[in-house]
Amino acid sequence: MRKLECVINNKLYEIVLDKYKILYGDDLESQYNIVKSFKSFFNKITYSEYTKENNFKMHIKLNERFVDVRSSLFFEVNYDYDFINDAKLGTKSLILKYYEHMLEGIEYDDSFNTIKELLNSFINLEMKDKIKQDINKLSLLTKCDDFNFKTLIKLLVPSLIKDLYDANNTDLSYEEVILFQLKLINSIALKSKKKVFVICNIPLITKNILAELEKTNEQIILLSISNKFPLDINIDNIIFTDLNWLDFNNENTLIDFLMNCPFTYDVENLKQKILNELNCCNLKNKILLNK
Repeated sequence: MRKLECVINNKLYEIVLDKYKILYGDDLESQYNIVKSFKSFFNKITYSEYTKENNFKMHIKLNERFVDVRSSLFFEVNYDYDFINDAKLGTKSLILKYYEHMLEGIEYDDSFNTIKELLNSFINLEMKDKIKQDINKLSLLTKCDDFNFKTLIKLLVPSLIKDLYDANNTDLSYEEVILFQLKLINSIALKSKKKVFVICNIPLITKNILAELEKTNEQIILLSISNKFPLDINIDNIIFTDLNWLDFNNENTLIDFLMNCPFTYDVENLKQKILNELNCCNLKNKILLNK
């Protein structure tokens, strides 16, 4: 188990997780704060004058140690993911990060070096004189830049193929959009030596999406904001934000909940009660007000 600690505006959120954690409930403020803390931290947003004046603090710890942005990667998974925009390979592109990790070390490949030598020869021997220009005492010369894996990536043009046909965003189902992102991130984590932090906005977790979450690499710290999921899910992988941030993996929040609950529950009975009421529109009322 791993313990994640998020502090935003001096408010502490503790999350104990194995592979992933689902934030479930109608407490949108807490969910928003978690997302905000991750975005602010990994995007290196500086403290505003307002933040400093109010002495607000913000940090993220993993297993009691401050997270180092330089030794971490951060991704967001959204159901409205835009493949067309991501395929432009901008600085925050998930596909770009995937290419960079998959092609790392390709400079040592024999085929790559053969292509590199052929390209240099073609420009220096075949093209050099054709594009040379003399202007009085000046000359325009052209040479080939060093050809490396980053140069190679700039030549790549991502495209989607579905059932043997070219496809775009509108051809993908909700599940396909989520799985596409999760699979790329899992592949990146397998190649990377860095910790990978992921915030997901997945309102509905299907059985296939849940299966992909279960494959999450040990390098990944994944939090998902979700409202629906298969009922055979391990309840220990859920934080019930409406129930005073109840987390069955976190002994502190569990004891605090049981001590302050108006009814007497043991842990297993409480788990079963929650599972029975997961489809209820107001879980908080069912657990805290109606036994």
